[in-house]
Amino acid sequence: MEKSERTGRISSSQLNRTVPSAARWQVRKAETYIEANWDQPSTIEALARVTEPSARALFHSFRKARGYSPMDFAKRPGLDGARRMLAVADPLASVTTAAFGGGFSKLGHSCSYYRRAFGEAASVTLHRRLHTVDGGS
Repeated sequence: MEKSERTGRISSSQLNRTVPSAARWQVRKAETYIEANWDQPSTIEALARVTEPSARALFHSFRKARGYSPMDFAKRPGLDGARRMLAVADPLASVTTAAFGGGFSKLGHSCSYYRRAFGEAASVTLHRRLHTVDGGS
């Protein structure tokens, strides 16, 4: 499997070619690893190292078994963590600290994922929490 010279990552078209499948236990192991490390960025290469099949086999098996990619699954625990951070009454919480605390390295991407996952901007969640803490002022 060749990686892109520009990014050093494997493209989705490379991952979708016919490949041997990973076992279901390997898909579950990837999910467990993602959930345990939700506050750290995940890559398909790192998941393949942890679960032992090739990146292509893991990607293919994950999509076949779950209906979404391992990277889509990897976003959810971080988004849930970011939402929890925004919902607590910590006056130092911000959208930026919640995004980085949720394991996202790109603020713009995390905000887009957050909006798709929860139907509102992270700033709206934070604003609502701040107004609840301040007594609605």
